[in-house]
Amino acid sequence: MAKRKIAWTNTAAKHLNIIAKNPEAFKETDFHNVRESAMGHFSIYYKITCDQIIVVAFWDNRQDPKKLLKEIS
Repeated sequence: MAKRKIAWTNTAAKHLNIIAKNPEAFKETDFHNVRESAMGHFSIYYKITCDQIIVVAFWDNRQDPKKLLKEIS
């Protein structure tokens, strides 16, 4: 399979920049050490460590939330 470049939309890039500058700005979730940044029908789930922000999932909020547990666990 050919290697593809990942392109970010301005909206997604802006959101990730906000998370990078102030990761604790978005709400905590019921998942251990995971925060959620909502963007309309989609959310970014991420963890904060001492030296990095780990994006755990990009989630379509219209899906069954039980599936999210499988993705994040």
